[in-house]
Amino acid sequence: MNGMTALGEKASMAQSLSGRRLLCLTTAITVILASGCQPLGIYTQGDIDEQQSEIDEKDERIAELEAKLQLANEHADELESRLEDLQSASDDLQSNVQRLQYENWRDVVPDIEDASDTVASFQTDAASAAEDLSSTLDQ
Repeated sequence: MNGMTALGEKASMAQSLSGRRLLCLTTAITVILASGCQPLGIYTQGDIDEQQSEIDEKDERIAELEAKLQLANEHADELESRLEDLQSASDDLQSNVQRLQYENWRDVVPDIEDASDTVASFQTDAASAAEDLSSTLDQ
């Protein structure tokens, strides 16, 4: 009979442990549901729609920023080109001024005036390109 009693005690202990686990699990689920939290992996259609809406908004913002970056790059390229033109015109003006040392000033002064006008024009163009870039970055 001792064998039967021991087996009965083991079965009783197993039922007791199983009952305790079930009670703990039931309590945990009750607490989760009572606190308003959803168990992991369970989403409502509203949750999914809200997340999709957030994703769509972020995708739209990314597209806007990419377009803005492309425009800023175009303005930066334009500014770089204008600055190269300005440097070239400035070098030409400097070269004409140096000609005064060994050439007749009557021959050189008209070239200096033309080069000076060119430099002024390229300065205006570079300033405009810089302003365009700045306004693009400020948007």
